[in-house]
Amino acid sequence: RRLARARRSRGRRTMSISIDDFSDPAFDVKAWVNRAAAGCPSQDSEQVEKYLSEVEMKLQLMAEDISLALEEQSVSGLRRIPRAVAEIDRVEHDTKSLQSRIQGILRRLDDAEGASRDAVRTLASVDKVKTRMEHARETLANAAGLAELVASVDGVAATGDVRHMADVLSSMRRGLRVVGNVPEFADAPNRVEVLERRMETLARPELVSALAASDVVRAEEMRDVLFVSGRLSALFSAYADTRLVEPLLREWRTFTPPSGGRTRGGLGPEKDIAAFAEWVPGYASAVADAVAREVAWTNKAFPKESSELVVNAWRSLSEQTRKEFSQRAATKSLDLFATTYAASADGFGRAATALLGTENGVPGASPEAALEALTLALAPFQGVRARYAELEGKSSRDNAGVVSALADANEAAQRGDVESLAFAATAVSFGLASSAAAATTRCEKLGSGLETAAMLTALDTTTTDRVRGNCVALRRLRLARGMAVPRSRDALEETAVPARAATANQTGDQTSDEANVCAAVSLLAASAATTSAVVGLSKTLTEWLHAKRDTLAPSLAAAGGPDADAVSVTSVTPVFAAIAADPEKAKQLLHLFETLDTAEKENDGNAFDPIPGATSQAKTFASATRLFVLETLASKALLEFAGYARRAGWRAADARGGDESTPSFSHYPTSAVTNAGEYLLSLPQTLEQIAEAREEDRLAAAAGDESNESGNKVADDAHRVELDAGEWMADVARLAGDALLLEIKNVKTLSEQGAAQLAADAEYFANVVAALAPEPPAALVAVASCCAAPRDAFAAFARSEAGAAHGDVVKLVGAMRNIEV
Repeated sequence: RRLARARRSRGRRTMSISIDDFSDPAFDVKAWVNRAAAGCPSQDSEQVEKYLSEVEMKLQLMAEDISLALEEQSVSGLRRIPRAVAEIDRVEHDTKSLQSRIQGILRRLDDAEGASRDAVRTLASVDKVKTRMEHARETLANAAGLAELVASVDGVAATGDVRHMADVLSSMRRGLRVVGNVPEFADAPNRVEVLERRMETLARPELVSALAASDVVRAEEMRDVLFVSGRLSALFSAYADTRLVEPLLREWRTFTPPSGGRTRGGLGPEKDIAAFAEWVPGYASAVADAVAREVAWTNKAFPKESSELVVNAWRSLSEQTRKEFSQRAATKSLDLFATTYAASADGFGRAATALLGTENGVPGASPEAALEALTLALAPFQGVRARYAELEGKSSRDNAGVVSALADANEAAQRGDVESLAFAATAVSFGLASSAAAATTRCEKLGSGLETAAMLTALDTTTTDRVRGNCVALRRLRLARGMAVPRSRDALEETAVPARAATANQTGDQTSDEANVCAAVSLLAASAATTSAVVGLSKTLTEWLHAKRDTLAPSLAAAGGPDADAVSVTSVTPVFAAIAADPEKAKQLLHLFETLDTAEKENDGNAFDPIPGATSQAKTFASATRLFVLETLASKALLEFAGYARRAGWRAADARGGDESTPSFSHYPTSAVTNAGEYLLSLPQTLEQIAEAREEDRLAAAAGDESNESGNKVADDAHRVELDAGEWMADVARLAGDALLLEIKNVKTLSEQGAAQLAADAEYFANVVAALAPEPPAALVAVASCCAAPRDAFAAFARSEAGAAHGDVVKLVGAMRNIEV
């Protein structure tokens, strides 16, 4: 060891080596050797070799020191193991001894707990006995007191002292609750009830006197007496009768119907309804003032029952007047009914707001109770509101001007008077705007527009009926003039005037061409006026819907939402009362608003039509009017073509003579075709002259409207009907061409000369149509080409490209000429 320490001492003079360098996880042998070599004081090879030998020796000595230390520690550890084993054995023995002592302690605790439990159980039994004995003692005392009270009931009742009677009643009730059902006191409840009635009989006059005199002190004292005696319900009835119901019933009975109250079929005369409508605002205002006054007074006299007292009193008043209110408001006039409802809703709405106490800054009724009372007050109107759609439709239909105009239109139609029919049909549309304005006013009065869906249905139905009336009159006009009546998809139109073919013996109209065209154009003006009125009505109603959506949709959504049962202070309004009275109708209106929003989002705001039936009927009337005008303008041509297919000359081998009904086969058009063509070619000039005359009339009418400041948009739209001669003549020419083609298709047999004549007719009239329309009639051109083809070359013509272009006309003409194709 001394040698090792000497070596270590010698090594320390060369380099310091720490065991920590070798304990580092990131130890690098090469780096450590390089650092050791760098510590050499000289770079001479011998010196370096000597220095490194010393470092190596130092490392060897350090390794020997470490080995020696490990050996010493191992020996020391082996020596301590026997002592540790002996210590473990001793601890184990002590642990087992401790466990035995703890188990003994637990057994002694269990024995003590059992003894204590028995003692506690015994004490509990003793306590129960004691409690029962005390209860029995108290019961005996109460029984003794109750027996004394029962015996003194008659004497107490005879004294008339309501305060003493209240104390006795309170004690008797308490004694009966304690004693229970005991045979000895079987008649005690009856005696209590007798005493209660006696006390209420004595207390009520004093309470009524205090209420009538607004004596807060006496009224509160009587309230306490009734409360102690358990007859607080008497306060509610006495208060309602004295403070609210009787005074307002006196006000209610002040109304005297002008007719003396005589009714007819459950409805009073209109003058009675009108008088009631004028009287009811004052009554509703009196109710509102009385409720507000009572809310303030009861908060002083009866602060605990204040809200319930006024609510119950108003409900009692509503119940007593409900039947008579319904009878007084019942009327055939929806305008009067709406006026009555609006006035009542305004006054009763203020009364419901007063119930809340917010205006006076005092505690009031709950919003739920106030809304329920308001709903009951407006209940007399609910029966008529349920029939609103029916009554609105009746009000819209009962327009004397419209009824008269429809009657005039039908009379003019039966006479065949086109101009008179046009004038009457225009008058029918004049009342649409005023009807809509009246309907929206009524709807606004009836619940701020909650009846909007029913109003739209009623207006759509009545407007459709009005326009349908014009359509029926137009069908009757066709019937009177011998024209064909087309089949209608409207069952009501078809039932009124069934479809019918043109009259077989129809003769030419003796009226001049210009007069006929003027009459037809006036009918176009009526159609334009009707369309303008319906479009204007639709626009007006759409704007109304937007306004109602903005004001009503939040209320409807709140009433139908997840918190519908949570009534807020702002919900106590006639609108919410109407929603509460008929939640299904409110859901329908909300669905209508949602449909409006969806339609506008999906179609840029132009898809929703509040009166789809009327719009569709107006289009039907416009289409029927246009067809009538076209047929009227082409009537002379159509008359010339009548029976064209039945002429016997088409089958004759040769037919010459002066009979105009037989073709001359001179390769010139027949007189019927040339007459029709000449008429059509002269018609544009007539149309232009009429258009100029109408423009002058329109300017004159506009000047008159400006001077009188009474312009009518519908009438102005009627005057503005543009008569484009070119457009109309194209349609008239095509109609006449189609009529001639239909006659040609009905020809059964054609001789060769008949085919040549038909070719001349078809070619001539095709040229006439081509002169008036943008394109020549392909079918007539085909007929002319097929009829002009030689018989022996017809089959080849049919197979040619030109023949194939004519399609079925080739087969049709081949069948007429008896040529197999």
